[in-house]
Amino acid sequence: MVPEPVSISVVGFDGVPEGADTDPPLTTVRQPIAELGRRAVQLILDHPDEVRRETFAVELVVRASTAPPA
Repeated sequence: MVPEPVSISVVGFDGVPEGADTDPPLTTVRQPIAELGRRAVQLILDHPDEVRRETFAVELVVRASTAPPA
């Protein structure tokens, strides 16, 4: 008896450029890395003794490594 093929979807995180070059191209969640870094430095300089939280928007980049459920 031959098992049925299994279909899966794979999603990466951080939006690394190499994900577009894989086979199949990798769906990813892209976050604003440069802006996160700039903001972190600014918060450290402006508020060195405070713990703060901020939320940044992310972008879902859909490529061929994901599909709707069967």
